[in-house]
Amino acid sequence: MRIIYLFLVFLFGLNFYGLPSSAKKLTGAIVSSGVQRTFVYNVPFNSRANLPLVIAFHGAKGDGEHMAGLSQFDPLSERENFIVVYPDGINKEWNDGRLLGDAKAKDVQFTLDLIRYFETNFRINTNKVYAVGMSNGALFSYRLACEIPNKIAGIGVVAGSMNLNLASHCSPSKPVPVIAFNGTEDTFIPYKGGNIVAKRGRVIPVEQAIGFWAKVNHCLLPPIKQKVAVPTPKDRTGIISTIYRGGSHRVVLYTIINGGHTWPGGTPYLPERIVGATTKHINASKLIWEFFERNTREAIE
Repeated sequence: MRIIYLFLVFLFGLNFYGLPSSAKKLTGAIVSSGVQRTFVYNVPFNSRANLPLVIAFHGAKGDGEHMAGLSQFDPLSERENFIVVYPDGINKEWNDGRLLGDAKAKDVQFTLDLIRYFETNFRINTNKVYAVGMSNGALFSYRLACEIPNKIAGIGVVAGSMNLNLASHCSPSKPVPVIAFNGTEDTFIPYKGGNIVAKRGRVIPVEQAIGFWAKVNHCLLPPIKQKVAVPTPKDRTGIISTIYRGGSHRVVLYTIINGGHTWPGGTPYLPERIVGATTKHINASKLIWEFFERNTREAIE
């Protein structure tokens, strides 16, 4: 019964509905590969030229507005002075390399066109363009790091890993900083690898994906593991961070013990019995931004 319910949740997109929308919604549209593509975004009140850009990709059957509500990047973009955009996927999903959905959807090209739009209209710092994703959006962020690392200065992935098809041919031309958040009890995209919920493809184990990027980034020193938080009566999750360093860029994994298919510090979007526990020990959005600030290509080169 639980498997059937999970399938229905995933299929009809209930997992990203009912979330609070971003408080300040600006809407936009561009034509990419002959198709009109839409997005919502936030520009800080004290906007100026040369700001970083964070592109936040929603999960399957979600949209940009709900990704804004889930991640709550808007208030962070105001405080820290960066632009954040939440694109809408075709048929509410991203072509992350599994060849699911509309295989002809040129989402990588759309990402390039979106960057160009913000470069032209807002004069962003093109050395500080980052991809962030949840679930299907996380898998797609890994694809961007594989295919256009010259345009993406870092990725933040939540509740996702690399799918088998992408992992088999990923060969990035340059290192990319990576920060990831994964729950050990994620039943949608399993931490130890295997079938995605409803058998929508397979992913490699999370730690294998992180190890791959540690090699890409030439992180030669032994990883540092730290216990960040332990379960409490109010929050049954624990947190272990693993930091790979010594190379051109760092790779960081936050393993959420007992955590589910959720955004750390975010708004629970379905009952815990369906998607698992949401940790409140850490805030993924805040940690992602701090990681990007410290690990940008510009700062290191």
